[in-house]
Amino acid sequence: MTVKEIVSVLKTAKKIVIGYGANAVPFDKDDPLVLDAYGNYVVDAVCATDEDYYEINILMRPVKAGEEW
Repeated sequence: MTVKEIVSVLKTAKKIVIGYGANAVPFDKDDPLVLDAYGNYVVDAVCATDEDYYEINILMRPVKAGEEW
């Protein structure tokens, strides 16, 4: 699933963050630019961190030296 698909079912979420690697950034589901920026990333996991607070972790692919990324 993509971030956009996951966010569409988290209608009551009060806070969402996007996690990737060791980083996490706030995600405003009502901001079309933020949805455009992150919406098509493939989701690795969704974690509930508190009541109506979620972390969406996007899939990370390791890249070896010399590989295209």
